[in-house]
Amino acid sequence: MVNSSKLFQIKSCKKNCIQYFNYFLVIDFEATCENNSGPDYYHEIIEFPCILVDGKSKQIVSTFHSYVKPRKNPNITAFCTELTGISQNIIDEAPPLDKVWCMFLNWLQENNLDYEKVSTEFVVITDGDADIGRFLIPNLHDLNCYIPESFYYYVDLRCSMLKILPKVSYLQIHKMSLKAILTKFSLSFEGKEHSGMDDAKNILALLKVCIQNNVDILPNSFVEIKKEYDTTKMEEYKYYQCALLKKDICFTIFGLTR
Repeated sequence: MVNSSKLFQIKSCKKNCIQYFNYFLVIDFEATCENNSGPDYYHEIIEFPCILVDGKSKQIVSTFHSYVKPRKNPNITAFCTELTGISQNIIDEAPPLDKVWCMFLNWLQENNLDYEKVSTEFVVITDGDADIGRFLIPNLHDLNCYIPESFYYYVDLRCSMLKILPKVSYLQIHKMSLKAILTKFSLSFEGKEHSGMDDAKNILALLKVCIQNNVDILPNSFVEIKKEYDTTKMEEYKYYQCALLKKDICFTIFGLTR
């Protein structure tokens, strides 16, 4: 149970929430990084965790976890190791992302999840835009991996939480740490920060808070793949942009009814 904070009031939604999806996939990647890296820094996934959660019982059904060997920058920085706890030895022995992705899709099949089409079978839950828009989709595209359409749409849980955090803006909540958000709900971070699996478990705790406070868990973000022409290099290039998904469009895409 979640304790009410004396310092911060939670605004519960009036209507009971509707569970539209059979399962939730709670994901939180760790990626290569440098201290003070800019917005153009290319992040590569080095830890791939996922928690499969039953949409009705909210209980964990299964977990997937693998470390990942990056392709472009195989040597991770000391800053990255200090932040994530992932050493160079772990990375050197890990499979590359294309193999991990195949392992992950096989794991979904083993749990009888149909990932081939957008449906109410499952929805991806993330803590912000980076996991899907900056890490997963760009990394997989660069490896020419098959990406089911269902992974382009996701629930940015920070956007969902705005419905029960009346005094917090979109920009404010996306600048807060996961630990700071948990504190708003009188929860403590369990485990090690920036451990992918531990982060995912704490995101699951926030997902349960949203559901307990009658927040509808619906995809609210998606990734657009755009193309532009570089006149200096005389070639076309792709870039990825995260965008908010309007509720009525979400209902149409997923075939939902109110």
